Amino acid sequence: MTQRLSYGALAAALVLVVVLARQQQILRARYDDLNRRFQTPHAGMFVPTFRAATLDGDSVTIGRTGAGGRQLLLFLTTTCPFCIQSLESWRTLAAACDSLTGVQVYAVSLDAAAETRLYADRHRLRMPVAFVPEAKLTVLYRAHRVPVTMVIDSAGRVRYARRGVFEGREARDSVLAALRS
Repeated sequence: MTQRLSYGALAAALVLVVVLARQQQILRARYDDLNRRFQTPHAGMFVPTFRAATLDGDSVTIGRTGAGGRQLLLFLTTTCPFCIQSLESWRTLAAACDSLTGVQVYAVSLDAAAETRLYADRHRLRMPVAFVPEAKLTVLYRAHRVPVTMVIDSAGRVRYARRGVFEGREARDSVLAALRS
């Protein structure tokens, strides 16, 4: 009888270990998802509106457009090799946006104006280049690690977000679909 009780207790302990391991696995997955969503830009998140100066001396609103409008934002730094690698695809994408109504395209630099002006001239950036006025905005946009390509709708909701090198037809088509929807 005592031996049967010992086997029963051992079986119950084994079931408990398996259940707890599964719960820990579920919690780890939830934690990883929350951590990723906090650090990585993603479709569905809302971003704040801010005023930014451009290289041309204009002031633009980033994060909101008029009714039905969209913004294509290309976050970069002047020292990022992946940003340089993405430039040709960004140029092609910006040119494709010329035929879309209500789409505003901005390169958004995280660097100082003087460095950015040299960079824009050297790489022949034709799109307006704006500056992030406060470092905390890069965290709120989850653009503290660049390059980031983002589409924002008129309500300030992200419709498309991608961090990393932006290349290829599939990436371009995904952004154009987000801009049209």
